[in-house]
Amino acid sequence: MAQNNSFLFWLKNLWLKRKFKAYFMSDNWVSIFSTNQLYEAEMAKDMLADNSIECVIMNKQDSTYHFGEIEVLVPFAEVLKAKHLIQEFKGE
Repeated sequence: MAQNNSFLFWLKNLWLKRKFKAYFMSDNWVSIFSTNQLYEAEMAKDMLADNSIECVIMNKQDSTYHFGEIEVLVPFAEVLKAKHLIQEFKGE
């Protein structure tokens, strides 16, 4: 019986991991802001979170030489509101 429970636990965890990956790696996320400074991306993320917009940071920078972009992504349904807030954040 214990062996059966551990298999079911493993199967449930595998299912949850796939659902989690599908949620965050789907095409429903849009990049609305990019920078080469992590603190700017964190500030944008905090501002969006303060306005109840779910967002994530995707750091595409090389870890040694720090070239590349850091992107802030939001769900597709929140793009217009988020872009408006980002424009205010950047002072445009």
